[in-house]
Amino acid sequence: RRADDMGSPSFLQRRLMEHLWGKFMMDGHSEAKLSKVDPLLAKVIRMAFLTSPYVFTVSQGLRTLEEQEALYAQGRTKPGKIVTWTMDSKHLTGRAVDIAVFVGGKIIWDEWYYDEMSKHILSVARHLDIAVEWGGTFPKPDRPHYQIDDKA
Repeated sequence: RRADDMGSPSFLQRRLMEHLWGKFMMDGHSEAKLSKVDPLLAKVIRMAFLTSPYVFTVSQGLRTLEEQEALYAQGRTKPGKIVTWTMDSKHLTGRAVDIAVFVGGKIIWDEWYYDEMSKHILSVARHLDIAVEWGGTFPKPDRPHYQIDDKA
């Protein structure tokens, strides 16, 4: 490497990204989920992860119709708690993700953390000029849910 390469912004940016990605890389499960969703939504979630006040994982991304039907049946015709309110989910088209927040090394479902994460993720989306909707504002709130806003 030439000495003048050491001071070039591209060299410094590459080194910084190598450092950050090495320390703050999303888990393989999340990356696998993000690889199948809308690239703009994936970009928001990846950037939010790098700057997040809390560690989180992507718990849901693209779903098959069969997966959506099974989730919809939960709490209705099958045992369990109702976890989805629609068969017309943006998960079916890869335009939605759900996250799970870790506190103290364990997944936590306390609404406060998801409300805080929404401020962060929506701020990142605004910064990137990508229209994202948060499920916490839905008539039946779904705080872990983020989707591309088609109305924007």
